Amino acid sequence: MRLSRVIRERNRGGIQYDDALQHLLDEGTSPADIIKFQISALSAGVVTTGAIGSWMPILLASNSVWKRRCKEEIDGVIEKYRKGPQVPSDDILRSLDIEVWESEFPIIYSCIRETIRLCMAGTVFRKNNSGSDVGIVNTNEVIPNGSFAAYLIDNVHMDPKLYPEPLKFDPGRYISKVAIQKSEPHTYVGWGSGRHPCGKFLWQELDTKG
Repeated sequence: MRLSRVIRERNRGGIQYDDALQHLLDEGTSPADIIKFQISALSAGVVTTGAIGSWMPILLASNSVWKRRCKEEIDGVIEKYRKGPQVPSDDILRSLDIEVWESEFPIIYSCIRETIRLCMAGTVFRKNNSGSDVGIVNTNEVIPNGSFAAYLIDNVHMDPKLYPEPLKFDPGRYISKVAIQKSEPHTYVGWGSGRHPCGKFLWQELDTKG
């Protein structure tokens, strides 16, 4: 397998690389676990990132206000971290560390969330592997052991009580100090919810921002 050969060459070569594979090697991760991680990482967010990357520019193109705010935010970050007048904007963005990407793009982050809310329709499933039936709170229903629980995402994402004018593209929903997501749990499930959210949401988010 090609990845196994890369791992062997890395171990023999002694050259340090600045990437996830090198970090795993430095931590003493087994080749089997490294391969599992890399394959998982390659597939992480393929659907979500593709959908956001396709729909978010369309939604912004039809909304000049949010398009302008996104551009202003990006331009502001570029100028803040510009180290010289001749440095290309692309190089500046590529040089930003993860803390900057996480903290200095609230407008773009809100646009990503709203795009997911509008475009990620469908049903999510979770299998009960607990070894026993699991009761559903405040009902007489149970999820039998070995069975799947299904949840319709639109049940919350298109609820007008949670999202007024639910078909409207409005990233401001997540910026407001009274945003419903800040006060009530499980009102946004774009990255999953509860104790088991998507472990790769940050990867997908940064992939989309980049």
